[in-house]
Amino acid sequence: MTDGGWSVVRELKRDALGRVELLAGPSGPCVRRVACGNGWPGTRWLGRLLLRRERRALRALAGCPQVPRLLDAQSGMPAGAPIGGPIGGGGGRDTLLRSWCAGEPLWSVAALPADFFAALHALVLSLHARGVFKTMVSRQMEVKFSPAQAAEIDFNLAALRPYLTADMRR
Repeated sequence: MTDGGWSVVRELKRDALGRVELLAGPSGPCVRRVACGNGWPGTRWLGRLLLRRERRALRALAGCPQVPRLLDAQSGMPAGAPIGGPIGGGGGRDTLLRSWCAGEPLWSVAALPADFFAALHALVLSLHARGVFKTMVSRQMEVKFSPAQAAEIDFNLAALRPYLTADMRR
């Protein structure tokens, strides 16, 4: 499938709430999350709700290393909220475009460096410092590993709590 110079490389995930696709285009690879549901009542609505949570979390984490950047659906360049357009495929409520984080899913890595979990812990603390909390950091599909760093990639279940005190963020 080609969409305004962008093409779907492969589908990364599909579930009852929607799909996640790896795209290739003029500004490099990126990930498109589409809240399309599966036809059952309420699945598209719930997919949109989780997409909105991820968008809010990525906005709060803008500029944070080891976290995907929110991209503009028109250009594929860093921006605020994505809008419908050449890459959008369904409009702003149904689609989120974010940068691609290189690396391997944690479940596929045979050996990790000794400091990997310390680096992952530091990443989690930096998320908390920005008021973003994950409910399932241990899920192996949400963490990627590259020789340089750990990266957190999935924020649809993240909670945004900017009002918590510094002690509660640890």
